[in-house]
Formats: sequence, C-alpha cells, structure tokens
Amino acid sequence: CLISIATRPNVSEEILANFGIFITFKTHMQRSLICELLNLKEEQEDYLSILSEGQCIARVNSVKRPFLLWVPYVERHWIKRGDVNRKNKIILKNLKKQESKSVKRVEPSLRESTQIKHIIQNEDEDLTELAKMKYFIDSLSNDGESQKEDFKPENYRKCPECFSIIEVKYKNCPYCGILL
Repeated sequence: CLISIATRPNVSEEILANFGIFITFKTHMQRSLICELLNLKEEQEDYLSILSEGQCIARVNSVKRPFLLWVPYVERHWIKRGDVNRKNKIILKNLKKQESKSVKRVEPSLRESTQIKHIIQNEDEDLTELAKMKYFIDSLSNDGESQKEDFKPENYRKCPECFSIIEVKYKNCPYCGILL
C-alpha cells in the first residue's frame, strides 16, 4: 500500500491514477489534473476551490462517483500549564507531609482547600466535556437500529488506570482491561 501526502501533486500521473483512495482538500492548483483523477466533470472543477475547513472530496475505487467528506469541528479544552503547576504543587506538598510522618492531622488552609475545590471542579467539568465527546462519537457509530439513550454525565466515568472515559455499565475497562 502506497500512501502519499503532498501539498502539490508532484507524483507522476500514472501513479496518481492507480491510487485506490484519492482524497483532496481545498486547492487552486492543477485543478484539471485533480478533477480528472476524481472523475469530476469540467463544470464541477470549482468544487475544489470552495471546500470549507474540515471538508474534502474523496474517490474510492469501489464507489462509482467521488463524494464529499466532512469532519465536524470539535473544540477541545486543553489543560493549561498553570493548572498542571498548581496540581503538581499540591501533590508535592502532600508528599512532603507524608514523608514527615507527623502523626497529627494537618487541616489544609482555607486558600489550599479553595484551590483543591477549584481543581476538583475543573476535573469534573473536563470529565463532563470528555463524556459529551464520547457520547457524540458513540452516537455517530450507532448502526441506527438500536436507540441511543439521552446523554447523562453520570453514566460515564474515568478509568483510574488508563484515564479513558467509559460508560458506567462496564465492569472492566474496554481499553486496558482492569476491573473497575
């Protein structure tokens, strides 16, 4: 299997014509060659210039005509460096307290407990967002015969081993296999 990724089709036309799958994104260069490879008519040549972000035209040998593929944009909420630093500081403080082996229990200060609550709240919000994405992806792969129930964040949890988002109904993580 040959996979070629290029911003310009500088590969020979014979090789390009023999590709089993041909995918093209928005382009303004060599449109006539690309239209020929996609089996598009000349009046459809403008389609290559009006594709939006996340859209492409694909040709597969097993399908008679080329088709439009579209991937929806899913906004990701990345962990910020400051969040990681705050969490690391809290962990290091907890490790130092454990190492000192002090018998008496030390209550966290008001500021520390507020920071901990904020971090836990952010983790809960992140888990809800990840669960929504998991639900969306699962509903895309739904075969249409079975009805998918409405989204409820409490139906999802995070695997403590591999940190995957999984449904509560599973007794074992489907990704790493540990018993939950």
